Amino acid sequence: MTARSWFGLFVPAGTPLAAIQKLSQAIVQSVADPAVRDRLKGLGADPIGDDQPAFQKYVNQEVARWAVLVKQSGATVD
Repeated sequence: MTARSWFGLFVPAGTPLAAIQKLSQAIVQSVADPAVRDRLKGLGADPIGDDQPAFQKYVNQEVARWAVLVKQSGATVD
């Protein structure tokens, strides 16, 4: 099994699409900045900086993958 940590920004449900797009664009631009990339790499991160649709796809894949593993493990919340 391979597990890795990742970070992302989320907004509340119902956030206007224009605000989501503006935030997504700012994140992509920030992560593309060489100084930001170097700083993140210096902290041990592998900066990706996906746009919102790509990040949503990744999150959906992670949820599906971990749901199977949790179900197989028999883990419960109580």
